[in-house]
Amino acid sequence: MGGIAVAALTRAGAGPITVAGRGAEGIRRLVSAYGVRPVPAADLVPALAAADVVVTATTAPDPVLTAELVAPALRRRLTRGPDLPLFVLDLAMPRDVDPAVARLDGVVVVDIGGLGAVTRHGVERRDQDAAERIVAAERDALAGRLRGADAGLTVAALRRRADRTVSAELHRLAQRRPDLSEAQRAEVARTVNRVVQQLLHPPSVRVRQLAGEPDGERYTAALRQLFDLEVPHSTPVADVPRVA
Repeated sequence: MGGIAVAALTRAGAGPITVAGRGAEGIRRLVSAYGVRPVPAADLVPALAAADVVVTATTAPDPVLTAELVAPALRRRLTRGPDLPLFVLDLAMPRDVDPAVARLDGVVVVDIGGLGAVTRHGVERRDQDAAERIVAAERDALAGRLRGADAGLTVAALRRRADRTVSAELHRLAQRRPDLSEAQRAEVARTVNRVVQQLLHPPSVRVRQLAGEPDGERYTAALRQLFDLEVPHSTPVADVPRVA
């Protein structure tokens, strides 16, 4: 998140940009890629006093920007003008900024929750509608793919059932007609298999097509019920979480 923030600020023409943190290797990469200036921990207060915008994005479990650290920086900022607030954007989860910082005069703190509220209230209706259409289309596409996978498992189970039935009938034929030659039995097997495949092909194709449509899972369920098929690892579309 810190690297993304540096990249965004650089593209926006902001600068100079200073970076402080405990990850020396990460800071070296930012210095090399964007020409930022590293700030040691001992110089953090003067760096805060000189900044207009502070972005925090650490993985620390506790706040790293406390009122005890920000207050002396604010006193130094008075020399720059009393009407110049320090804007702090807290991108960390959990928060990097102690809640007490927001109560200091001359500080504006926005965290992830506040940023989300600003975005929700500031977005235009047409943009929201467009985003909702994209989400709905992707949701429907995912549901269709899951229904298609379910139909594929059902078709495979139907063909296995047909293969077992054909094999059993050919075995019984061999017992009833031992006089048939190997060539004759092979020809009978090819003929029966061709007939079965021709009978199964149209419903197999059609159920896959119908599965991609709204409520298409009904056709797959009907096929399973009609042929008493056991489909392993079937994924009912009802289990797909809906996206609000």
